[in-house]
Amino acid sequence: MDPLTVELYEKYEKENKTKLTNWIMSFSDPVGFKQVGFPIRVSSCNDLHRYSDTMHENRMRLYFNNMSGLTQDETRILKEVKKARDKVLQLTNAPNRVYSLAPILSAIHIARLIKNRAQKFSRCTIFEVAAGSGFLTCVLALMGFRVITTDTTQGFYLFENHLYHALVGDDLMELATGDYENVEAGKIIHMPWWHFFTLFQENRLPSVEIFTCNHALAEMNQFVRNYIISLAKSLLPNDKGEFILEGWGGEIMSQEEDVRLEFRNKGFRFISEWHPSAILTPSKKTQLIDSLIMRKIRNKFNRFAQKTGFYTSNAIIQNIAKKRDVSNYNKFLSLINVDEEKSPDELLFQFISKEH
Repeated sequence: MDPLTVELYEKYEKENKTKLTNWIMSFSDPVGFKQVGFPIRVSSCNDLHRYSDTMHENRMRLYFNNMSGLTQDETRILKEVKKARDKVLQLTNAPNRVYSLAPILSAIHIARLIKNRAQKFSRCTIFEVAAGSGFLTCVLALMGFRVITTDTTQGFYLFENHLYHALVGDDLMELATGDYENVEAGKIIHMPWWHFFTLFQENRLPSVEIFTCNHALAEMNQFVRNYIISLAKSLLPNDKGEFILEGWGGEIMSQEEDVRLEFRNKGFRFISEWHPSAILTPSKKTQLIDSLIMRKIRNKFNRFAQKTGFYTSNAIIQNIAKKRDVSNYNKFLSLINVDEEKSPDELLFQFISKEH
């Protein structure tokens, strides 16, 4: 099947909206993006380039250093994802400009942790919510995982579809044009919001071992976030399945502490956490809410980490991919055949953050 067009996506969206309630339709509205004026829809696939490298401006070197370089396999994966992205940009007549690789590096960083935690499962399906540009799903698919993925923002969803199609071809199961019944087929299962927000009504739920949602939870409508956490609780096996996240998201709609409390209220307990990541599991065991003193210590450290770019680690991270085949940044740029030119948005943020 060919990649989705704007017209085809909107046709199926319109058809499915007629079956839905006002509340479910309201869940599809990305309120965090709207509050800051971030574009959420495109009228032509020629506009999809705007969703290929956004929200990670001027962080490529930071991400590379935080990762202490890449392994040989990670370098191969980065090249394959970049190739798929570049194919999408070419087929959609994208402007000839610099496109940052920072989002792909960020995806590899998160995938390292997920891959490490997935080792305890004989078979692991991962559900990614708020997939953004879709690079994490691509990296996980290339690591051999089966991934179910969704996003409510039309622009991101269409870019994801084109990217997944370029990467895995017929191994993409696109549910925007089909039925939920096909959820077990495909290496990447791409689920539109109208299926995702009615998933709780389905008698046959997908088998999922790991749930992930990154840099987004605090930016969501509270009802949407509660739906996501409740769905994860119903899909993940108790005391074994894991909700893994990197970053709580900008505190546009809620504070980080609000999100933490919602997880606890839904029956999750924290297995491990370090700025900016956390691992949680649904559990029947109780966990005491952090004391006021511990919250203050954590909040002070998080402010320090955000200000300085410092990322701490623990034993889990230290044991992941200890050997780096590429640890020099300039060698890395040469190996993937890119230079350090900046994208238009990177130049913009560099300009507005400059002290005059």
